[in-house]
Amino acid sequence: MKYTLSRAIQVAALIGALALPTMAFPARVLGPLQAANVINGIRNGLAQRSLPADEVQMLTRLHAVANDMAGLYAGDNGDPVASQAIYEQNARAHMQAAHQIAASYYGNVPAKITMAQNAYILMSYDAFVRYNPDFYWARLGVFAANEVRSNLALAFSMKGALDTLMAVDKTAAKIQVAGMSIESAAKMAGDATADLLQGQSNVLANIGALSLLHKRYGAGTMAQATGLTQAARQGYALQQQADEARVDPLRAGEFHKLATAAAIQFGIHEQTYLLQAMWDQPNIKSLAQLNAWLLNQSLETLGLRGDIFIGTNKMVPFASPYLIIRSPVGATNLSTVADRIAIAKNGFLVLDSWNQNRTLSGFIQQAQTRLGNAQGIYQPLSVK
Repeated sequence: MKYTLSRAIQVAALIGALALPTMAFPARVLGPLQAANVINGIRNGLAQRSLPADEVQMLTRLHAVANDMAGLYAGDNGDPVASQAIYEQNARAHMQAAHQIAASYYGNVPAKITMAQNAYILMSYDAFVRYNPDFYWARLGVFAANEVRSNLALAFSMKGALDTLMAVDKTAAKIQVAGMSIESAAKMAGDATADLLQGQSNVLANIGALSLLHKRYGAGTMAQATGLTQAARQGYALQQQADEARVDPLRAGEFHKLATAAAIQFGIHEQTYLLQAMWDQPNIKSLAQLNAWLLNQSLETLGLRGDIFIGTNKMVPFASPYLIIRSPVGATNLSTVADRIAIAKNGFLVLDSWNQNRTLSGFIQQAQTRLGNAQGIYQPLSVK
């Protein structure tokens, strides 16, 4: 009887234990020292490397492709509607040529090829500004594209720092950062660069074509063209007013304001119809989470928050004015189209006001020229 009672008590205790709710053990997260090592690793990875003469020569070949405006017009049959697709196709062919030039130099090093393709995009926007200076979108576009370059550099450096942590600490793969494992975060940071570059390439092909269409057929014709978004047509309508003001002595002062208003509409078109698809990619959403974590851990000294640097390279000292267009208050969530449109609109307006200042406009032109010639641009050690 004694044995039976004891056995019954044990069984009851076991049943009671099974009935208790299981305890949830919190996921392991980066400790302060590990986080500091990651942040320092990212900073070290962003240090700039020097380019050998043959790499500079390779970039010169990219520059020649980016400035081949005649090639972008190839196949134009005089139909503005059909020409848009033709120009976009030519732009993609140019980008493929740039990819082949970079791949022939770097070999099987995707990260360096990606950075070279971004350099080609910077060169292309500079070429569009010089070829069609009345089409204002590219004036900000070249600096926005350089912000993407800094994001690419950051992503590659972040991947390198996380990979280094896992190599040093074999248990680190199970640690979570920004709601994902370090192993997943490192892989995502690398994979997201392909999505960023694809998004940039889509914008270059489309907006580049819109600039060429304006130059060839005129804003008035394009404002009536079919197949365009409402924002693009509105952009052309405002561009037509700007073009008319430009040649009217009584309205010449209105030109830059109207051209900026047109650029804002093209920016709405870009953010809504071209870039939202990129921001909807899972890797880009995860990269945004990791960026938020990085901003917090580095006290906002690393990471992106929607500001646009009007210069060449924030990582190296320079004597020129340090110009940054700060994102509007409350508009720092780059994953939402409304915030990106607010950032773009503010960017166009601020850049236009600075361009009315002789000193600042000279610096802006100098920075654009340097970007367009791949001089002093982000070339981080972490890109291997």
